[in-house]
Amino acid sequence: MNWSKLIVTLVVLLCRAGVPVRAAQNQFTIDATKQPSPPVRGRGPYPGSTPPGHSAGLPIRLELLFPTTKLRSDHTALVDFIITNVGSEPITLPVSVDQNIAKETTVLTLWLTSDAIKAQYVKDQQTGRLFKFESVGTSVELYGSSNNPGTLHVLASNESCRVHASSRIQLNPGTYSITAHAELVRVSLGTSERVGTADSVAVRKTLATEPQRHQLNLELALRDPTALEKLKILYQPPSHQGYQAFFVYGDGALVWQAYPQGPMPLAGVPTCRNEVNLDKVKDLVRLIIQKHFFDLPEKRFLEVNGPGNQGLETHAIHDR
Repeated sequence: MNWSKLIVTLVVLLCRAGVPVRAAQNQFTIDATKQPSPPVRGRGPYPGSTPPGHSAGLPIRLELLFPTTKLRSDHTALVDFIITNVGSEPITLPVSVDQNIAKETTVLTLWLTSDAIKAQYVKDQQTGRLFKFESVGTSVELYGSSNNPGTLHVLASNESCRVHASSRIQLNPGTYSITAHAELVRVSLGTSERVGTADSVAVRKTLATEPQRHQLNLELALRDPTALEKLKILYQPPSHQGYQAFFVYGDGALVWQAYPQGPMPLAGVPTCRNEVNLDKVKDLVRLIIQKHFFDLPEKRFLEVNGPGNQGLETHAIHDR
């Protein structure tokens, strides 16, 4: 059988039937998987519309695809935003992931809405109570400037491009409806003007976490001196004086390390060392087991309204 003739025949038949055919391998693709998150925006971009469609200023069809439904270890997912020009004229879209291009820019923001999104909590340091922190997390910001033509891409009528990205927001495992949204903004002289918006059809996906590749066996550390010796516990208290860290090693060594914000010789970096009895280390390990550290839904909290230093407080346990 002549496969090349068969493929050509199928393409002709599909075109006659009105089914669009495009070479996916030639699709313009933007890789934004490593783009860092910008500062959290307390309000906006606005969640967007539930019904699919677009405004007059942004004639695109937005589609949401999941290359895999496996959540990564940080509970984010890989997603693809497919943007198709449904207008009769070409449109110019920003395509750079560089957040430091010229001030006169257009910005295309892509984000998700869903009940799958993990809630974020803030802890009041005075009361110790947690309360929900309302914010809108985004997945991609694409920037373009007329002063830098390489940051812009002209999308012809009926042409599509793909934005491969991380969700950047944490998602819960389970079955949920998820909707993608787009907002195009023009920034000039310190002011922004919304050009248009678009919303995808909601897709229903079952998200699953990857099996944990490694889990510390803390019970073993209590029984096996060799396993205990390999343990390192790190505590990072909030500080405005620079980076500070307190290490508790399984062999009983204690290290308090501080890195001031200003430059200074390495020999001058303050370090305090001490030792404790191994029973004290085991007591700490037992406390971590008792409090089910690995089962906690949130291991990081933002400290606010506390006396003295305020900041981010992080607890972590590692193998040495």
